[in-house]
Amino acid sequence: MKRVALLAPRGSVLTTGPQGGSSVVLLEDRRLLEEAGWQVQVFAQDARNGMLVHKLPIRPLLPRLSSFAYCGRFVKESPASVLLAYNEPTVAMFAPSRSIIRFDWLTPLPRYWQVGWALRRFKRATYLFPSDASRRLWWGQHSHIPIAKTRVIPNGVDLQLFHPIRSERNGRRVGFAGQWISEKGLDVLIAAWSEVQRQVPNAELWLAGGPDLWQRIDPIPDDKMGVVKEVEARRSPSLRVVGVIPRDQMPAFWSRVDLACVPSVSDESFGLVALEAMACGIAVVVSDAGALPEVVGDAGVVVPRSDEKALAAVIASLLRSPTRLVELGERARRRASTFDLQKRAFELLSLIEQVADGARDGPDEAAG
Repeated sequence: MKRVALLAPRGSVLTTGPQGGSSVVLLEDRRLLEEAGWQVQVFAQDARNGMLVHKLPIRPLLPRLSSFAYCGRFVKESPASVLLAYNEPTVAMFAPSRSIIRFDWLTPLPRYWQVGWALRRFKRATYLFPSDASRRLWWGQHSHIPIAKTRVIPNGVDLQLFHPIRSERNGRRVGFAGQWISEKGLDVLIAAWSEVQRQVPNAELWLAGGPDLWQRIDPIPDDKMGVVKEVEARRSPSLRVVGVIPRDQMPAFWSRVDLACVPSVSDESFGLVALEAMACGIAVVVSDAGALPEVVGDAGVVVPRSDEKALAAVIASLLRSPTRLVELGERARRRASTFDLQKRAFELLSLIEQVADGARDGPDEAAG
């Protein structure tokens, strides 16, 4: 078996343009696998801008059965492949011996997972996490799954793309990149910014990304647009909206700021944006949400999530300490080098080959 099928989460749309981190990792995995000689098929609910995928539309009249319909069809159309499903654990119920369920956020198993016949199947699948923190959180809710069936393979960063670039900095710019949603803590950063400006009057906040960075089938609900309205209301010379930037141009964005801020309030399974800024030699301040402290290590500053006063104090202190910014930037680059994408490629390929071997020797998928 030298074939692997990748399944994007329901509701997401794959595109050739800028998109959320989970989609970035999926497409990066496709490239790594193809370069290693695997035949790769990508399945998604929809795609845009010429992205070639096998589309799996879901009937809108069956929302409660969407997981069964989506995952079942994926398994049926990939009868001889290792199955790598991103945040779609129902795949494990259909084809446990050849399934790897990759988690980019804390996705629970289906509600029936502890029923005897289902549990026997879910115990046979492999569960992949990008950090120890995300595995601990998930396994704490699914302790009937053997810990030996869980694996951690950290996300990697392309050090040829994300690297320090010489640029004129002014020593007072803070950068944020990502989705403009409350879970990413942008509203906390906006609230903290007034105090930062009071302490560092010439400070600047540069915002990259937007509310629809993660391409999806359904539009963002109006009640999720509060952060966007807050940004628009606070726009000023000190708060610059850069907008959505193509991925290959993100190193240039990071090269123009002095400090990267990742103030997430919900548990991050990894924190790819922090790692990419670190690879560019930029000091980072992150919240203590999920795996962010694990990714940053001693190469950044960690503050309590949702604590705008603590965030403002750290940002202001760092902007007043150029030597400290340089020191943290150098540490960040060194730590990012330990997340080399080639290391991830080796570990991912080893896992997929292990699952492929087990699927050949394992029990029939129809067994309970």
